[in-house]
Amino acid sequence: IVSLRSRRRTDAEAATQEIEEKMKSSEDTQDSEGESDEPKVVTDPVVVPVVLKADTDGSLEALKYSVEAINLEMEQKRSEYEETLRLDDSETDGIDYTILPKGSGFKVISNGVGEITSNDISMAAVAEGAVFGFNVRVAKQMVALASSQGVDVVTQGVIYHLLDDMNGKLREHLPKQEVLEVLGSAEVLQTFIMKGNKRSQGDWVVAGCRVVDGNINSKSRVRVLREGVVIHKSSGIDSLKHFKENVKNVSKGTECGISLSGFEEFQKGDVIEAVG
Repeated sequence: IVSLRSRRRTDAEAATQEIEEKMKSSEDTQDSEGESDEPKVVTDPVVVPVVLKADTDGSLEALKYSVEAINLEMEQKRSEYEETLRLDDSETDGIDYTILPKGSGFKVISNGVGEITSNDISMAAVAEGAVFGFNVRVAKQMVALASSQGVDVVTQGVIYHLLDDMNGKLREHLPKQEVLEVLGSAEVLQTFIMKGNKRSQGDWVVAGCRVVDGNINSKSRVRVLREGVVIHKSSGIDSLKHFKENVKNVSKGTECGISLSGFEEFQKGDVIEAVG
């Protein structure tokens, strides 16, 4: 007959192996692609169809080149991104390019010289895109047509301003991301196996910690990091103690005991972050 302690040891070893494999997978991903293992919501390329118009052939070529440069920059930013699983993701022009899958960017479905026409607007409407013009006029009839078909028509006399407007259009297509704020963090110093009084009177594990930054609240969502890699996320803290007393909040410099439902494989040096 296998004892309860033996079963718990076996379970812990299996869980530890799973965590190590997850960490190795994260490192391999960073080495091979530089992409994040943190869920980024976006799975399909974010492609914005655009119709480009300009006043001269030279201006049109410059505009097309600039759009290609934006697409290239997106890909470079995405591929150069180094995973930190923190809140310091780099941004350019207000767009976090690191969350965009490969293949994202602008797709030029039509381009030409001259004022914006009904054909330009119709093409943009079918593709669910927009029309961007450099140094060209838009007749009142075209403005009305674009409005009736739900097409954005943007014109500028300065190419950089037009590119800013295009980036704004790309931002509109990005899904909203949940921004996590780290409210506090605690370092695991050691672990304790508790007997009874909770977890249906069976054995359960408490991480003995010291709060190193901010505050840890008993109602906070938390995540566990090991060597900078998130290995567990929890919707709340199961138990938060200061010495033997249950508490609602612990602040920087305070030692405490933390237990989480569904996770007991703490190791010395792990970091428990409270996020909101």
